Amino acid sequence: MSKTGDGWIGPAAWSLPLVALYPIALVRFGRSRLGGTKADAAMLLMAVTLDVLLAYNIERQEPGYFAMAWDLAPSLASTWFVLWMGWQLIALATLIRALFGRAAELPNGC
Repeated sequence: MSKTGDGWIGPAAWSLPLVALYPIALVRFGRSRLGGTKADAAMLLMAVTLDVLLAYNIERQEPGYFAMAWDLAPSLASTWFVLWMGWQLIALATLIRALFGRAAELPNGC
């Protein structure tokens, strides 16, 4: 996905947090019934923030590069996208489980 030394730099910088966020999201998912919705909400806030920063970076510094990368190597671009979205979907699922788990514990669902 590079030519003459140029590469898709935007995702590299913004993907570094994945090293920590994926394990954290997986551990939180395993413990979601123990409460902690503030931590789960913070994970989702990080997800949205990183998404906005990544989209801004790609649009401003590397417009059209994702489309070119998709044309050249769709499986690689798809893999990166699934990895990028994976921890965010896990974080969302964790928050939903925590919220519905708490609602089930309250009398009359209130």
